[in-house]
Amino acid sequence: MRSDTGKSRFKGFTYLGLMMFIAIAGIGLSAAGMAWHYKVKNEKEQQLMFVGGEYKRALLSYYNASPSGIKQYPVNLSDLLKDNRFPGLKRHLRKIYPDPMTGKTEWGLNKSQGRIVGIYSLSKDKPFKVAGFDQEYEAFNGAKSYQDWVFGQNSLVAATVNSINANANLNASPSATGSNGSDSSSGSNDVPNTQPIERTGPNHSLPHFLPNTE
Repeated sequence: MRSDTGKSRFKGFTYLGLMMFIAIAGIGLSAAGMAWHYKVKNEKEQQLMFVGGEYKRALLSYYNASPSGIKQYPVNLSDLLKDNRFPGLKRHLRKIYPDPMTGKTEWGLNKSQGRIVGIYSLSKDKPFKVAGFDQEYEAFNGAKSYQDWVFGQNSLVAATVNSINANANLNASPSATGSNGSDSSSGSNDVPNTQPIERTGPNHSLPHFLPNTE
């Protein structure tokens, strides 16, 4: 009887030990899984920052390379691959990069007068990094989703085609000079303080208004 009782107790301790081992192993695997998830997400965020920066620089390159007096942004992202405003082959972007967060080449676009002035990811996930951005991307601090990471709208985007064209037309108009031939527009600013920016992406059909930084 005592032998049977001892065996039962041993089996009980063995079972309890096995359950504790499984529980600890499960916690360890869960922690490892979370660490891997954050690692992958962090790497994707870094890729998004790189790719978004490439698009931002390409948009500004296209804008600054405008051959006419009126500077323009592209109508399509493909215009960055081949700028048809020039007779030869001129590129502002090596290729159409996919969105690292979605894996697709579809991007949300910020447009003004039908021209692309910024891009953003269509992912609705909350960013892992929500603070500590440098001045160039300080608007990303506190973002609720990756759709708030807009590459372009916080730099030259606010001073869009509208303000450039308005200034050009204002300086070219007869009323821009006074009776003594001086420029009556100096010291004044007839350009609106805000420019309409339309977000073309899922659930972003309403225009957004961004401050003019000029």
